[in-house]
Amino acid sequence: MHNQRGEGADRTADPLAVPGAAEDGPIKDRAKALLVAVAAAALGLVLLEGFTTLYSLYPGTRSGWFGPPERAAVAEVQACRRLGPLSIDGVGYWWKCQVTVRVGDGRVINTVVDRSIVTPADEGRKIRFREACRRGGFTGCSYGRPVGRGWKAAMGALQLVEWTVLAFFAFAVVLSLVRAALGRQGYAALYDRLHLTQTSSPRH
Repeated sequence: MHNQRGEGADRTADPLAVPGAAEDGPIKDRAKALLVAVAAAALGLVLLEGFTTLYSLYPGTRSGWFGPPERAAVAEVQACRRLGPLSIDGVGYWWKCQVTVRVGDGRVINTVVDRSIVTPADEGRKIRFREACRRGGFTGCSYGRPVGRGWKAAMGALQLVEWTVLAFFAFAVVLSLVRAALGRQGYAALYDRLHLTQTSSPRH
């Protein structure tokens, strides 16, 4: 039996540290890296759908905490259709409705709102609405119901969490794909080259 902790221990157990230390063959090693990339991408998509579902619970405009100011408006529902159980609004069933929006400055806009901001139950009623347009102009507008600052703060925090989580999974996918393309030895050589470049950079 070999000593696993003394001087005779295998110090090349880390597959990313030293080329040629893998027990798996190059094909199997690349297949594992590709499988990790697929798994990370799939989990990232699941989380993205989860974040989208949470966003769909928000009834306000897409301006959020950091977006442009909102204008007061009144909306009337014209017709609706239901989406689900999986859609761009997330998991579950959501209403997507055509509405006529009358903004306080006199403009009348026919548009479509999703996320069940309005439903067939709102037909025949005038609904308090908000309009938020890009750079405070009249293009790239989004519409929704009035919401409090707490809602907007929660959406802003959720957006930061989403960016962080998705950036992590995107990095994991790219790293695994590079590993699958280069193989263990190629990946280790690239790592050593980058590490050597970093350590040899002149410091001021």
